Amino acid sequence: LYFNLGMDVVGYFLSAVVIYDIWSIQKSLFQSARSSASQNLTCVSTLWLSTLIPPILYVAEHFYRNFDNNLATSSFSGNTESLVFRTIAILIVLIIHAILYAYSLKKSLVIDLNAFNYSSKLLQLRVIALAIITPLSLAIGLHAQQGHVLAPFLLFVPFLFVPVKPSREV
Repeated sequence: LYFNLGMDVVGYFLSAVVIYDIWSIQKSLFQSARSSASQNLTCVSTLWLSTLIPPILYVAEHFYRNFDNNLATSSFSGNTESLVFRTIAILIVLIIHAILYAYSLKKSLVIDLNAFNYSSKLLQLRVIALAIITPLSLAIGLHAQQGHVLAPFLLFVPFLFVPVKPSREV
């Protein structure tokens, strides 16, 4: 029971860290550019996608535990449902970062170029990390027949703390 609760808390914490990172980069990116229709659409779509992360992780964890009807005991066997939902969750994070990175490549309405470029570099690092982690996690999960939900997020969260060199453009 304590392990299950601990995994729920860790999963909630990891999803909160990832969502906060998405929000903070998005805020920095959009503050350094003039408001436009594409910015508003990007903001709404990425925030909406971010709301899907916790429920999908919860469903994946539920399938991973394979709860029985009374929820008193659980079997920790990996299964394909968990692997599918876990992959969907990490793909949503990848899609959000890719949308923001694609937006950051558009520099026509930039107010603060240094902040904009810094956010763009952070997004580029995260997209590259997720592009590697997602298929690697899926391949390892399929090979080992394990669908532990938090594995790709545990691999991704350290990339949120990797600094990038700010550009000196004016």
